[in-house]
Amino acid sequence: FRQMLENRTSSALRLLDMQNNYMSFRTCGELSRLAERRGMKVRLAGNRVLDEVFNSVSHGFGELLAIAGSVFLAKQLGERPVYQVCVIVMYCAALNILYTCSMLFHAFFALGRTTVYIFGVLDYSGIFVLIAGTYSPILGVLLYDEWWAAGLLAAIWTIAVVGIWTAAFYRGPYQIPLRLSLYISMGWAVIGLICPILRRLGRWGTAWLVAGGVLYTGGVPFFVGGRHMGIVPSHTIWHLFVLGGSAAHYVFVYKYIVRRKVLPQVSEALDTEMSVPLQPL
Repeated sequence: FRQMLENRTSSALRLLDMQNNYMSFRTCGELSRLAERRGMKVRLAGNRVLDEVFNSVSHGFGELLAIAGSVFLAKQLGERPVYQVCVIVMYCAALNILYTCSMLFHAFFALGRTTVYIFGVLDYSGIFVLIAGTYSPILGVLLYDEWWAAGLLAAIWTIAVVGIWTAAFYRGPYQIPLRLSLYISMGWAVIGLICPILRRLGRWGTAWLVAGGVLYTGGVPFFVGGRHMGIVPSHTIWHLFVLGGSAAHYVFVYKYIVRRKVLPQVSEALDTEMSVPLQPL
């Protein structure tokens, strides 16, 4: 194939279908470069087997951790109000959706265009779901008494739905930049909440939240890179950054939201104190 592609006199060939041949990353890259020089299209779905094994196993491991973490969090909820239980469950569900969809997308890489398309949409959608799901315990439990919390949470989920729609139906230019801009802008919108979070949790609690965002964002260059670091594909390194970001946010949710006792507001505490009858001296 390389000799054929390098032969510039063979100009009739316009499409080379090399799907499901289980070729390596290096071979696929070489074919892509040669085809680009010739102005040809080359279909390479169903290849890069080792890459997809790394990708699927890394987030399969993440899904096992997500299941264990969800069960553990569920046991810690105790007598919390129903609405708080619901938003914690939303967070756990979002975590499991992300890792399950990502694992299956990479595991089913050779099952045909329709299957790859469906699970690709689910994979991209899982990121939107996790971002909105992570906001849910922050706005629904930690900051629930702020007048703007419910409206902001609804807005975040609305943006997530719009993002899912773009993943499923938008076929115009700049698809990846559009999704990345939505991911990053949604995630870092939390900067607007830093002051109220700092007042309630202090520096260490806020640091776990920010650390998760930094890890997620730090993996973006590997997400768009499409290269290898030794034998490890850059996409797998992106997966490792996602695992790190998820772990940091899990610690934040568990230690500073689930385990945190909801203290009464200052006005409520004063009312309680004033209602205690004075004892005679």
